[in-house]
Amino acid sequence: MKYVAKKILVLFGTLVVLSFLVFVAFQAVKGDAALSQLGDNATKEQVEALREELGLNDFILVRYGRWLSGAVRGDFGNSSNYSMTVKELMRDKITVTVQLAMISLGLILLIGLPIGIASSGIRSTAGDIAAGVFNQIVMAIPPFFLGIFITWLCGLVLAWFTPGGYVSLSENFKEGIHFLFFPALAIAIPKAFMLIKFIRDSMAGQKSMGYVRTARSKGNSHGRVLYKHMLKNALIPVITFFAMIVAEVFAGSIVIEQVFGVPGIGRLLVVSIANRDFNVILAIVLYIAVIVLTANAVVDVLYHILDPRVSLE
Repeated sequence: MKYVAKKILVLFGTLVVLSFLVFVAFQAVKGDAALSQLGDNATKEQVEALREELGLNDFILVRYGRWLSGAVRGDFGNSSNYSMTVKELMRDKITVTVQLAMISLGLILLIGLPIGIASSGIRSTAGDIAAGVFNQIVMAIPPFFLGIFITWLCGLVLAWFTPGGYVSLSENFKEGIHFLFFPALAIAIPKAFMLIKFIRDSMAGQKSMGYVRTARSKGNSHGRVLYKHMLKNALIPVITFFAMIVAEVFAGSIVIEQVFGVPGIGRLLVVSIANRDFNVILAIVLYIAVIVLTANAVVDVLYHILDPRVSLE
């Protein structure tokens, strides 16, 4: 209980500090949210009236306190760029991003785990070098380039999907999954090969450990030593890295969502920054921070499960 209470306090404190820094930072950005909403043809009186309505003329601490008080209750205010509350606006966007993230994580695990474990058993020097070179090449591919390439090859040349033709899973589950598979693949491929490299390096570090020599001396096969003895210990540092992947994927891949026309958090963030939609930006920042901190907390628990010697306290 003490550990849980400590984590909750750390989470809340981090969210408050981070949201305040973002709040203050956007006050220094040139432009006016009221003017952005009304347009360049608006009169000075109209802009001033809207600023008063939005509370933009209040002292910064008063505005932040008002926003934080509402955020604690789940009320993030209204979007200055859309005719709806931030909560309503983000509900559908988060759903799309989470769906994309789940498919991406599934592909990352499906590609990364078996290949990483299998490649760690390569004994020839030439094979190990070739695998390492190929791994580095795939990891070096920029996500936006991979997204554009997949759109061109799979969308335009092979016509396996319609670029920009997003269909929600609620409307047509089969077509929705079919469309999301391709942006998910663009997200998954570089991260899957990062996971492969991390697993290979972690497994390589276990080969010289005493318990591995003992297991082999007892006549265990290479596969049994690899999967029964080495894998569990090798996965402990891998979990930390995978938590970073989970946080990044769930936070939304801005570039990939832009390339494929996926209406998720990433696209919403870009539009909101361009239009100085502070309430939306702050809500998205909070969402990303919660994902990152939650992923780290889950890692601590998994550490304890895999290695009971690790204390949660």
